[in-house]
Amino acid sequence: MRILIVFFSLIISSSCIAQVDQLLWLSGGAKYSYTKKLDFSGELNFRLEPVVLNTFFTEVSAKYQVTKWFKPSFDYRIISDRNKFGNYHVTQRFNLNANFSKDWNRFEFGTRVRLQGTFNRVRSTENSFSDIAPGLRIKPEILYDIDNSVFSPTASFEWFFNTNDFNELY
Repeated sequence: MRILIVFFSLIISSSCIAQVDQLLWLSGGAKYSYTKKLDFSGELNFRLEPVVLNTFFTEVSAKYQVTKWFKPSFDYRIISDRNKFGNYHVTQRFNLNANFSKDWNRFEFGTRVRLQGTFNRVRSTENSFSDIAPGLRIKPEILYDIDNSVFSPTASFEWFFNTNDFNELY
C-alpha cells in the first residue's frame, strides 16, 4: 500500500502546474430531488480578488443516476467576469459531465469528465485557458469516510485541456 501511495504521489507531483491567485471563492446553493434518480440544483458563486468582485456566476444543474457508479449531468452558467481593464462582460457556458464513482471499504474513488463550451466565443488573450474557454476537464477524487465523524477528507486535482488546441492539430 505504501508503494502505491508513493507511486501516485510522484505521478501527480510530476504533472502539476502551479497557479497563483489571491481570490476568495464563495458559493451557496440548493438541491431538489425530483425523483430518487433525478436531482436539480442551483448555485450562486462569487470570486473576490482581495476586495473587488472579480467573477459572479449563477449555475443551474440537472443530474441523473443511471447506475450506482455512473451519474451524467448538465450544467448551465451565466458568468459576469471582470477583465484586466476593470470592465465586466457577460458570457454563458454549459457543461456536460460524466461522473464515475466506486466505493471500496471506507474509501470512495471518483472521476468527473467535463466537456465545457460557450454560447458566445468571447476569448481573452490575457490567459491561455480562461474559465469560459471551451475545453475538456478531468478531475479524479478520493474521499475517506472517517468512522463516527461528520468529516470526510477529500483530495482531488484537475487537468484542463483547451479543445481549441485539438482543432489546431488537424
